[in-house]
Amino acid sequence: MIRTLRILAANPLSLLGLILVCLITLAAIFAPWIAPFPTHNGAVVDFLNNNRA
Repeated sequence: MIRTLRILAANPLSLLGLILVCLITLAAIFAPWIAPFPTHNGAVVDFLNNNRA
């Protein structure tokens, strides 16, 4: 573990990449709470009533 931290500290670009991956992963995990999809919205396309534009 300490060896891995030393390697990351020696290469700042890899540390930046690790931080970006962690941020994207956290955003994906917490996405339902960050931007919830409203449940009252129906389907975007209503295939049963296709005669309406």
